[in-house]
Amino acid sequence: MNDNSKNTRSDWYSAGVPEAAGNEEQYRSSDEIIKNDFIFSDNNYDSSLNEEANEVYSKPRRGATRITAFICVIALIISAVYVGFIKPRSRQAISLGNMPEKTSPAEKENTPAPTPGKGEDYKSFFEKIYPVSDNKSAEISMPKISASKDASIDLAPEPEEEQLSLQELYVKCSPYTVAIRSKTGGQGSSWGTGIIMSEDGYIITNAHVIEGASEAEVILNDDRTFKAQLVGSDSISDIAVIKISAKGLAHAVFCTDHVVEGDAVVAIGNPLGENLRGTMTNGIISAISRDMSHKGHTMTLLQTNVAINEGNSGGPLINMHGQVVGITNMKLMSVSSRTIEGIGFAIPVSTVKQVVESILDNGKVLGRPMIGVTVGPIPAEIAEHYKLPKGLYITKVSPGSDAEKQGVKPGDILISVNGNEVTETRDVLKEIKDKKVGDILSFEIFRDGKNIKIDVKLVESSDIY
Repeated sequence: MNDNSKNTRSDWYSAGVPEAAGNEEQYRSSDEIIKNDFIFSDNNYDSSLNEEANEVYSKPRRGATRITAFICVIALIISAVYVGFIKPRSRQAISLGNMPEKTSPAEKENTPAPTPGKGEDYKSFFEKIYPVSDNKSAEISMPKISASKDASIDLAPEPEEEQLSLQELYVKCSPYTVAIRSKTGGQGSSWGTGIIMSEDGYIITNAHVIEGASEAEVILNDDRTFKAQLVGSDSISDIAVIKISAKGLAHAVFCTDHVVEGDAVVAIGNPLGENLRGTMTNGIISAISRDMSHKGHTMTLLQTNVAINEGNSGGPLINMHGQVVGITNMKLMSVSSRTIEGIGFAIPVSTVKQVVESILDNGKVLGRPMIGVTVGPIPAEIAEHYKLPKGLYITKVSPGSDAEKQGVKPGDILISVNGNEVTETRDVLKEIKDKKVGDILSFEIFRDGKNIKIDVKLVESSDIY
């Protein structure tokens, strides 16, 4: 570990604050959607179309996470692949590149945004376009273990020596890339990918790969299989650390230098399950600092055109020196006839480092402040129709948050934070930046025709999510 590897453990100021409501993107053009927030659903193992509600539903291992489909593009987490009981229709629906058999009217191009019904008040309207869902992840009931005091993530700058060939990269990096098979109750199981972090068996993967798992096993590149124990998982950043009882393992080095657009990268993983284990694909970094939404929380991700599919989740995005620069976890997929190719995402090393180090130290992420409210923008035409002030519509207040304690309610309109107007989630992010757990934010809220002021304390993310 380099000397600067632990100097930013408490530098939390993004990683999911504030929360974004579900249909924020429906009022934006496709270009604006790419630049701003998508709404992602965790554990999109299989999807089916609910035509009555004009919505696309994902069916995770436990429960159902809903993605509202007023637009023609849906963003899917590159989740592990079910190898248990899958309905044939669901299997077709989740295949990236294969569209659902039917298309609901809301998915057709040029469908207008919803408009208020006759006599409908603004709260009823927003309840319709911002349906409230439970952002909590399914409980992981795997056996648990505390990390040893010397457990650490291996960090290093990018070397100046000559880059490796693709063949050399595969030889170097495939040994530290593993398959993860998790059991989720009954006889169902799922596949994902992981990265060996240390020679003594600590492994990093996506939290959604093991969400809801009662047990998991890790298959190494040489086909050895080990039972895994859970060190810790963080659903907001979508990062988890597990441990196997092994020594002398090849392990990854994580690059501390920032990547830039055009950098060549490869991904290694297990797309579509066991039969395609150890698949490598290559491409470039397409963009950096893409603000996307995952389970209602903003994530800042790398964008890549490397081909990734279900089962790649938790795998490495690798530079041409064999160092990990990100963890693949998402891609875009069309639910209409429009084709989308080569738009995938990865969690950058800067985030991985902070989350993993906190999990190793505490078994969970600490020091990350949260407000505990879910918000969505108010389109100008809707504000004009209902004579509403500019602001953000509060769709949900998290139980246990200070916002709930201080009386913030769903249906309130957040006008300003610390005296500054807020009309997009990024406006609130600016006010949270550099704040700590326990700091106070001053809210101005519109409720029932009146403006009221409420002071809200930032709380630990792990206390409310």
